[in-house]
Amino acid sequence: MARPALKLKYVKLDENGRFRYRRRVPKSLHRALGKAEFSKVLGISEREATLAYGEYHRDVERQIALVNSTGEIATPLEHHEHIKSFFRLNGLTPHGPGATTDEKTARREYSEEILNKYPLIEETGAYEGVSEADSKLVVALRLGADTVQSEPTVTDAFHLYLKEKMNPDPFKQRKNVNNFRRIEEHALAAFGSNLPITKIKRSHARALRDRLLKRMKPASARRQINNIKAVINFAAREYDLAECTCFRNLEYPEASTAPSDLREPLPTDIIDSMYEALQPHPTLLEIWTLMHHTGAQNAEILGLHIDEISLGDDVPHIEIKPNSSRGLKDSARRRKVPLAGSRALKVAKDIKARETESGEAFPKFAKPRGHDNFSNQLMRILRRFTPDRKHGIYSLRHNMKDSLRAADVSSRLQDAILGHSLGSGAQANYGSGFTLQKKQAALRASLKGWHPPLDRNSPLD
Repeated sequence: MARPALKLKYVKLDENGRFRYRRRVPKSLHRALGKAEFSKVLGISEREATLAYGEYHRDVERQIALVNSTGEIATPLEHHEHIKSFFRLNGLTPHGPGATTDEKTARREYSEEILNKYPLIEETGAYEGVSEADSKLVVALRLGADTVQSEPTVTDAFHLYLKEKMNPDPFKQRKNVNNFRRIEEHALAAFGSNLPITKIKRSHARALRDRLLKRMKPASARRQINNIKAVINFAAREYDLAECTCFRNLEYPEASTAPSDLREPLPTDIIDSMYEALQPHPTLLEIWTLMHHTGAQNAEILGLHIDEISLGDDVPHIEIKPNSSRGLKDSARRRKVPLAGSRALKVAKDIKARETESGEAFPKFAKPRGHDNFSNQLMRILRRFTPDRKHGIYSLRHNMKDSLRAADVSSRLQDAILGHSLGSGAQANYGSGFTLQKKQAALRASLKGWHPPLDRNSPLD
């Protein structure tokens, strides 16, 4: 009876009954990697093959990942990783020119194989057009892997930061990656090259600030500088390097508008018009109603699950917490918000009465791309009634804030309803927070100040 093949990716029994790892290299990477295939005998028993598989497979993955689609390795740190994995894959000692005569011979053969990819200039005896990656690898083969020094660069820092700080919310993850990629591009342009992070100076920081100020408002430029400062110092800490201080205390021009001017609450007549215009769009109307009556962000409502709506309790409410559809920005966003007002209660009951396969209240818009789709649809309707750029979906949170303030609700209770941070230090962490009854009373008080057509039959008492 034939021995069954071990179920490891790329591993099969060869003609001699040995477990062999065989993996073809994409054609575009043949030149950069110097081979068309990775092949290695892992052992003659399943146990031997299983023990040898993990490290070898990881190194193959690393070799392929480090070489991009153009066949070039991007950064010095990646060059060093490429060399280390090459040495491991081929069983070479990292120090010196080779531990044995056989290893020295093997290294010489590897070097010749790499260089023979390039044309030889007979007059000089040099090879023409040798890539930086191949040049460094040949040096390492001749003298030892440790002779090729490397420092993490700006690109390395961004790569590490995005890998380690990945947001669990797919929608926010995509936004974060796009945002950090933009500031990385600005940094590379302002610095003039992909600098090692230890070489970034105050002049580079000022050049980046000036570049950003030509393209955005001071507040946005400051935020982007804070982002790259976080990236660079995270990398410095992870690579045991000195903290970069060059981005500290940069000067910015005074902002032309106050933060409160960036977004304004919607006038009552526009809110009334939106309720009328959304009648033919029941799902949009439900989402709009919940946002308006709870002050929640659109992503918090779009990612709501049906089981996070509670109608059987003394205080009907929604619970905003991380779930499979979306995460939360911070712990303060996790909260319970009462459903005050007849419109909000009716929407909640309608949602609870239906079932979805995913358990999401709004499956069409719950996924990351659905958020953009929702925003585009709703903004097209809103723009029928207001061209003001300060009016947007987020304006509804400002409406709720103003309503709570007008009802003399304490600022800390407002924060608890809206999911704003309660501050830092010991005081913010004491106690169990405000009860649903307290929040309900605050929301009912705020509803009394609303325009009558909105919730004429609301249970305000």
